[in-house]
This record gives sequence, C-alpha cells and structure tokens, in this order.
Amino acid sequence: MRHSFYISREKDDSRKSDKKKLLNQEESKQKQKKKVILSFEDDLADEDKEDVEPALKKKRNIGKNPTVDTSFLPDEQRKMELISLKLKLSEEFLREQERIKG
Repeated sequence: MRHSFYISREKDDSRKSDKKKLLNQEESKQKQKKKVILSFEDDLADEDKEDVEPALKKKRNIGKNPTVDTSFLPDEQRKMELISLKLKLSEEFLREQERIKG
C-alpha cells in the first residue's frame, strides 16, 4: 500500500509535467506567430540601396547540360512541326489516291 506522501508527490509531478506541456505549447505558438508576421521595411531599405548601386547580375545556367537528349520531353515547336508534317503527308496521300482513281 502506498503512503499518502508518494501519492501526493505523483500528483505534483503530473501537475508539473502538465504545466511544462502547456508552456511548450505556448512557446511553439509564439514562434509560429513570429514566423507569420510580415515586414516590408527591409525590402524598402533594400530598394533604396539598389537606386544608389545598380547591381548587374549575370545569369548562369546552373544544372543544365546542353548535350543531353531532350527529344522525349514535350515541346510546342516540335508538336507544331509534327502536325504540319502530318497535314502535308495526308494531302499528298489524297492527291496520289485521286491520281490513281482518276
């Protein structure tokens, strides 16, 4: 049988752990609120600096290899070329059929 001392101590421990959980939840909520707050003051300060010093940045093709075969990827220009080729071949076929029949 447990003594009342141990039971009260367990209750105190559980209360402390509940308080710690609540404090942790509140802290995490505050951190999330800080992340959500938007500030445009830094952007305005950056724009002022850009007016004084125009930064010319050179774009680089990072991660693109021009030697890789991309013919299997969808491409509008290639699609249009295929459609025009199909139309030309179908017209040629119809003319040939008319010539044979007539």
